[in-house]
Amino acid sequence: MGVWAHGKTSCPELAHVSHCRNCLVYIRAGRHKLDQVVPADYDMAWVNMWLNDQGDGAQKTLQRLLVFHLGQDDYFALPLAQVVEVLPMREANLIPHTNQHILRGLTHVRGELCLYISLCGALSRPPIVLTDDMQHKRLICIHIKGHSALFAVTQIHGIAAYQPASLQPLPDSLPVQQRQLCQGIISLTLAGQQAHTYVLDTERWQPLLDRLR
Repeated sequence: MGVWAHGKTSCPELAHVSHCRNCLVYIRAGRHKLDQVVPADYDMAWVNMWLNDQGDGAQKTLQRLLVFHLGQDDYFALPLAQVVEVLPMREANLIPHTNQHILRGLTHVRGELCLYISLCGALSRPPIVLTDDMQHKRLICIHIKGHSALFAVTQIHGIAAYQPASLQPLPDSLPVQQRQLCQGIISLTLAGQQAHTYVLDTERWQPLLDRLR
């Protein structure tokens, strides 16, 4: 009944709090979970779970993705291991004499200067206009070859799992820049429907850094 209800019966508190994380009921439930006493055999239970041969081989090879919207239509995703964190929106400090079509500027994250990039510009896609009424817009923090970077998305969809073998090659019709930054395309069930999702890969983003210079 929360923010991902997608047209189904929705929680009436959302009209006041905008997101579940701002709701006292949600906060208290999380605090109750964190305050629970940890069983004495908690560590060994996890050790045994990882040591034992559980599930089939296909289950073990599942990869996790963070799926998000960039604009209104297409879904994009990043391997979860390449995501540092998701942050609220913040302003960038412009850098003179730089490619502002891609590099929006610099911003601070806990005292560290991070590149603020436009993923739409990097992918040669039409820019997205982030308005104040977009309640779910967020920043995704990643590392590119040792550099911290942020980019804005209109909405975080959530985490999805897929088999690497199901990754399909990118269509030739995509712009060269998008083909450079993506590793493939995959069909995921999102919001009850099949959706083609472009899987990005920060390990391939060295050309992006070159274009920022």
